[in-house]
Amino acid sequence: MQHSLARQKGRAFGLLLPHKPLYTLLVYKGRTTPGQADMPPLLAALDVTILHAVIMRRILQLSEDDEERKVFIDYEKDAGQAARAVSEGNAQAAFLLNATRIDQLRAIAEAGYTMPQKSTYFYPKLLSGLVMYSFKEG
Repeated sequence: MQHSLARQKGRAFGLLLPHKPLYTLLVYKGRTTPGQADMPPLLAALDVTILHAVIMRRILQLSEDDEERKVFIDYEKDAGQAARAVSEGNAQAAFLLNATRIDQLRAIAEAGYTMPQKSTYFYPKLLSGLVMYSFKEG
C-alpha cells in the first residue's frame, strides 16, 4: 500500500477503509488547490494543503475550527498504527501522505514561509530547551 503511494511524485494520498477496497490510491489532478488562491504557490502545492483544502474541507465538509479542535480527526505519524485503528474500528478511515520532501521544505523556508501544521515530522527530535548562541569573533 505505501509502495504505490511512494511511487507517486506528489499530489497523491492513500485512503484506508474498513471495508473493500481496503486501500485506494487517490491522485489529485487539479491544477490549483481550491480555496487557496491567496496562498503562496509553494504552500498550495503541498500534499498536506491539498488534503486539507480538497478532502477535509470540500468533500468531508470539515471546518478549519473542526480541524484545530480535532473534531473527527486524529493525526498519526505511523501508517501501521493508522491501518490498525481503521481495521479495529477505532477510526472510520485514514489518509496516508508521502512525507514532505526536503527540497519543498527548504524552498518554503528560504522564501520565508511557515510550514502548515502537521506537515513535517523529523526524528530524532531536538532536545527540549536546546539553546543556540551566536558567537562573534572579536
